[in-house]
Amino acid sequence: MNYLEEVAFFSKKIQNGEVLLSPTDTILGLACDSNNNNAYQKIFTLKNRPSEKKLILLASSIEMIKKYVVIPPKIETLLAHHKRPLTVIYEKIITGTLPTYCASKDNSIAIRLVQNIFLQDVINEIGHPLASTSANLSGEPSPLTIEDVSPSILNSVEIFDKSELFTPTNKASVIARVDENQKELIFVRE
Repeated sequence: MNYLEEVAFFSKKIQNGEVLLSPTDTILGLACDSNNNNAYQKIFTLKNRPSEKKLILLASSIEMIKKYVVIPPKIETLLAHHKRPLTVIYEKIITGTLPTYCASKDNSIAIRLVQNIFLQDVINEIGHPLASTSANLSGEPSPLTIEDVSPSILNSVEIFDKSELFTPTNKASVIARVDENQKELIFVRE
């Protein structure tokens, strides 16, 4: 398969409700169509993850993020130039733009602008963000290699491991929350 065929192949698998295990621009992750509740719930089952710990969304561009949340100008500039992958917790989702199961009880959502070109292309092909999390069982360390992934997860997902298309950092993303004044980021994990 050539590159465009691979993008189309994995996009179709995700749109058909499959969960994908792949390198990301951080660590190995599980991803699914954020608009497919069955796939979204499958990740919770695979990981034995508490339902109140929502998945993050992976977006391909700042423009895509703006469809779901308001990004203050100063934060938009930071997103465009941040060196490490940055997951931002936004306090206010634009009403009606995301399935309700994606949002936390306080109506916040965590979104990361993906730096990896292949994942950006898959997300663009699908047309909306992926829901994602690390590829570990809840409470266990995040896996850095396929060998670190639990067999129960490996046997239940579509595996995409084209390492030459990825340059993972093997570090979790930086996490920040938009402050209550909607002007600054408060860093939670660096």
